[in-house]
Amino acid sequence: MKSFVWLVCISAALLFVVSPSVRADEIELKNGSVIKGKMLEEKPGVSYRMRLSDGSEIVYPVENVEAVRYGKYKMSAPAERELAEESSPHNPTMFVAPYGAYSIGIGGTPTPDDTVGGGLAFHLDFLRLYGEFLTTLESPSVYYYGGGGDLCIVLIREGDINPYIGGGGGFYGFSVDGFENIEMAYVVEGMAGIRMGYFNLFAKYRRFVWTEADFGDGADYIQLGAGLAF
Repeated sequence: MKSFVWLVCISAALLFVVSPSVRADEIELKNGSVIKGKMLEEKPGVSYRMRLSDGSEIVYPVENVEAVRYGKYKMSAPAERELAEESSPHNPTMFVAPYGAYSIGIGGTPTPDDTVGGGLAFHLDFLRLYGEFLTTLESPSVYYYGGGGDLCIVLIREGDINPYIGGGGGFYGFSVDGFENIEMAYVVEGMAGIRMGYFNLFAKYRRFVWTEADFGDGADYIQLGAGLAF
């Protein structure tokens, strides 16, 4: 139960991350027209080039422009999202994330050993696929290796701070003798994470629902991971 509380707290904290609003630039023409969009280029004394919400680009000669205002009016939601994602060099939903991970055993009979290791995750919009290799701290000759997948929701897609939550499951091979004998294990998991530019942090609650290994079904872990995002 305590593990669920931890995960809920992490998810709730991420929900309070607020990205800055993206505002449209504005050109007021001498004929009274007002054009809203994103200013792409300003040539002093010559012209202004603006991208409109439909994606088209228009150049306005300076002699036709009465005034220019930056970031005053909010655009429609689709146009705002497009401009916000364009303003960031990072794709919030499509990236590769190598990571290191530490898993804390919190339940089961007997209590599972803590593990440390790493992996590689592929974030493909609403799907996160991963593979990892872990070894126990108590006995480095005990290995876990495998992978799985999670369905994810990116809570904030704009800018460089992108929290996400998800859940899924996976499978693992478990060995206590240097891979001479492999026992299978299956897990379910819930997770919360956040991408911040080139960095990725996440926390998982993971339960072994069936395993051939000697620690038995029902072993619980909280896994904490950190790494890069490309």
